[in-house]
Parts: sequence; C-alpha cells; structure tokens
Amino acid sequence: MTNKHGTSTLRQPTSKLFVILLSVIMVSNVFAEATVYGKFNVALEYLNTDVQVSDPVWSVESFASRLGIRGKDDANLVQVIYAMEYEVNGDGSSASPFKQRDIFVGVTGAFGSLKMGYMDTPVKVSQGHFDLFNDVVDLDIVMAGEHRVANQINASSAEIEGFKLDVSSVLSESTSQDNGYSMSFSYDGPQLYVALAADQSLPGLEDSLQRMTILYEIEAVRIGALVQQVSSEDVCDSCEVLGYALNLSYRYEAFRFKSQFMSSDQVATGRALGAVGVDYTLASSTVAHVYASRYEDDGLNTGVTRVGIGLIHMF
Repeated sequence: MTNKHGTSTLRQPTSKLFVILLSVIMVSNVFAEATVYGKFNVALEYLNTDVQVSDPVWSVESFASRLGIRGKDDANLVQVIYAMEYEVNGDGSSASPFKQRDIFVGVTGAFGSLKMGYMDTPVKVSQGHFDLFNDVVDLDIVMAGEHRVANQINASSAEIEGFKLDVSSVLSESTSQDNGYSMSFSYDGPQLYVALAADQSLPGLEDSLQRMTILYEIEAVRIGALVQQVSSEDVCDSCEVLGYALNLSYRYEAFRFKSQFMSSDQVATGRALGAVGVDYTLASSTVAHVYASRYEDDGLNTGVTRVGIGLIHMF
C-alpha cells in the first residue's frame, strides 16, 4: 500500500495487539455504557507522480479506517470516560492491521472534562470540521500542527453560550526538555465557527505554532479559512512562516460539492495542494465520494496527481 506521498507504508506485525483489542471488545459487552464503533474509509485510487519512480498505478487504499471502544460509567459526582481506538488497514495490504489512535481515560461533569493519555492536541481539534477531505487528502500533507501526542493531560471546559476552552499539558518525561502546551478557545454558533489555538514547545515537534480557523455557513453554502503561523526556527531560512488553507462547499439534496486549496512551507518547502470532490449521502452512516487532487512540492521539484472513488461507512 502507498501513502499520500506515493511511498510505502508497511508496518511491523502486531498480532498481540489484535488479541488485546479483541479481548477488550468482548469484555465491553459487560459494561452497559460501552460502545464498540468503527469506520470504513476505502477507495479505488489512481496515483501518478511527476518523477516516475514507478508507473502510474490503480490501487485500493484505506484512509484511517478505524475500530474502537468508548464509554462512560457513573462515579461519585462525575462520570468516568474512556476510549481506545486503533486505525485498521481496510485494504488488507499491510503486514500490520493496527495503528494506535486516541487512547485515554478521564472524568466528566458539569465543569467539562479532564483526560489523560494519547490524544489529538487542542490545536488539531480546533479545526473542527474544516478539512473537507479529511483523511483522504489530509491537511497534514501541507500544514503543520496536526498532531496526536502521548503523555498528555487535557482539560476542556463545558460549553457556555457556544464558547469553549481546551488546554493540554504535554509531559516531556525528560529533565533536559521542558513540558509542552497546546490550547484553543472556540465559538460554535448556528452559522459561525471561530477558533484560536496555539502550541508551545511540544516535545519533538514545532517550537511555536498559532492557528485561526473560521467557518461560515449560509443556507447550502459553507466557506472556510485556516491561517497558521509557525516559529522561524521551524522552517528553513528562506521559507515563509505563514501558511493557509481555503475551502468552499455546496449542498444540493444528497450531494455535497467541495473544493479546497492549501499552501505552506511548514511541512516542506513550497508545498501546495488543491482538491475537488463530490460526496453523495447513501444513508445517515454511509457516504459515496469521488475526488481529484494535485499536490506539488517545490523543494523536491515534483508533484502527485490522485483520482479516486470511495465509500465511507460508520457503525
């Protein structure tokens, strides 16, 4: 199987992990509030690179298909919440079927929630539903900040009149490196979503990052903008610290027509990506979609064209 950049993504076997996850799913039936859930996101895709390391190829690709368990149990004054989620290779072409996603335990109540574990950072979560091609032609191909990190302690406030605060401390587990922080402040209204977010000194990642996301919806049209800045230490000397992404979508009956463009030097020099697509809702939990994208990398002087048709089903 190939990834979004046209390179191999084979992983090492994790048969023990399969046994553990299967056991957890079986045990989950004991708990009334536990839910086993998942998502298939599989497509038939054509990939062609400008620099021909291989011939153009058709393949079946899995984009962050997943299987997990989540739930809550009553406790004194609060509820215990938990989740254990793994990415699965829906096309079956990898040596390993599992890759770790969000895994956490915590408590929730009228105050909000407090969690610890391996989770998306508040900066990543702050994009909300901005990315119209999420997992398939993902934001992280061009933009920094799309991180899921370990050793995280997260506190999220309850939503008040649409406003919410989300803060995480990321422990470095090292005396030679300071702990990192990630935070966001958002407003989610009937037509408008706005989020301001920042990362600071995340271990092994960007030194400093600030992000603003805006989504505005009027009737069947939704427009979005994401602007992000990183520290000059996180890019090359001649690179821009600012990156941006813009998108537009239009709903007509069961169809959603969508387009998205993003550009930055934050992941690599001179990366830009444009994508167009159409979603068709077959059922409340099932969407068929077609897409086409063009990715260019000035630093490598190459580009990648992708065209696909796929099915997304959640359960």
